[in-house]
Amino acid sequence: KTCGSFAKSIGGQESEALRALTGAPTEYLEHQSMSPDELWNKIFPADKADFTMCCGVGEGNYASLGLVNSHAYTLWGCFEYKGKRLVKIRNPHGETEWNGSWNDNDPNWTKDMKAKC
Repeated sequence: KTCGSFAKSIGGQESEALRALTGAPTEYLEHQSMSPDELWNKIFPADKADFTMCCGVGEGNYASLGLVNSHAYTLWGCFEYKGKRLVKIRNPHGETEWNGSWNDNDPNWTKDMKAKC
């Protein structure tokens, strides 16, 4: 209602759309200015506290990995297992599949790790 329609709320920072849709307070993390540890120390506890999170992909050559440029994703979960840190994201349109490391067919996935994550 703030923007007049859902279609008009699309674009810009994901955190602003999330705030407009839910009314919940949001925090925008500029991951390029953070170390991987700093970023993990923000999102991992937020996931464990059941915060609603989203992330986005900017401009670049990400299609070969299965990501859509300039697109928002749901950050579905954070997992830490045997020194590996993984995030699970969901494409709301579901038209592409992740092809990078840790994709569904990656041999790093063990039965134990799949059960944990």
